[in-house]
Amino acid sequence: MRFPLIALVLVLTVTLSTSAQQTAFGGGWDRVEALPAGTLVRVNSEQGSTVCRVTAVDANSAACGTRHIFSRTGIYSVQIPHRGRSTLVVTAIGAGVLGLFALFGKMECRSIGCEGALIVLGGLVAILSPVIGFFGDPTSTTIYKRPKA
Repeated sequence: MRFPLIALVLVLTVTLSTSAQQTAFGGGWDRVEALPAGTLVRVNSEQGSTVCRVTAVDANSAACGTRHIFSRTGIYSVQIPHRGRSTLVVTAIGAGVLGLFALFGKMECRSIGCEGALIVLGGLVAILSPVIGFFGDPTSTTIYKRPKA
């Protein structure tokens, strides 16, 4: 009875963490043009995803670092990363899930094997939460997204 509830909590956790991604549409490309030089951004383009510092932006392209020049038509999105905040948010969510495992584990587990499995699962949550938060960066702010054709 309790394990479906735990599964539901996990699904909600993933849903909430991905919906925490902020989107700040409203200016389109002009928001990218307004970025000051040196701003750290993640550019998702036809060439792949790159994290770099903005050096110059004009109406048709964006230069990032010393090696990356992106055509405006080749850019899918531009995001401002918030890796520290994302790490904290996802770690807090992981700690909540870990607490629920501990709470429901005490109620439902009657054998050593069950408790051991919950300890291993809880350890994985504790280890993976900050890693997922840092590299996944679900709280990054999207300042530009290419309009759908």
